[in-house]
Amino acid sequence: MRRELGIEAFGCNVWIAEREGDELIGEHDESDEGHEELYIVMLGHAAFRVDGEEVDAPAETVVFVRPGTSRIAVARTPNTRILAVGAQPGQAFRATRWEQRYAD
Repeated sequence: MRRELGIEAFGCNVWIAEREGDELIGEHDESDEGHEELYIVMLGHAAFRVDGEEVDAPAETVVFVRPGTSRIAVARTPNTRILAVGAQPGQAFRATRWEQRYAD
């Protein structure tokens, strides 16, 4: 999404789960990139686990996670959509190794 729109100030992705139980956000902690991340459930219903704590996230829920904090999200309903926005605090944005790997 970021590349398609030409966004340069922050990372941004939309994740879509076609089926209930599909993983939307893979488990990670951003300790290598240092990104804060904001997740917005745009449609459907998701279940987040943030540092082992379950977070119920129906549509319009916002979940904010700091670097070094483990997070994962799974769809509770079909066609769940999450907007993810992130960047490293106090730093100019640069594309991560993860994005570069999936861009090709």
